[in-house]
Amino acid sequence: MSNLINVNPKKHNKDCGDWCPLKDGSLCGDQKYCNLSRLCKQMGMKSDWYKFFNHETGEYDFDYFCTGYEVTKENKKDDDGVS
Repeated sequence: MSNLINVNPKKHNKDCGDWCPLKDGSLCGDQKYCNLSRLCKQMGMKSDWYKFFNHETGEYDFDYFCTGYEVTKENKKDDDGVS
């Protein structure tokens, strides 16, 4: 019997109903960040500053990637990556 992987975005216990796993080339995707992070800039959601290689431009780029969780006192932190 094989294991089935459910990639339904509504089943990941995230606060955001539109959250879907980042397409990273794996079967189920990166469960930490949302694939819509560069399109959707939801206010009130916890996002992490992330540096990545942009294959279209051939250079390193950065952006905020949404975790799908609402911002709380516990998950708030200072972002030293961007001044």
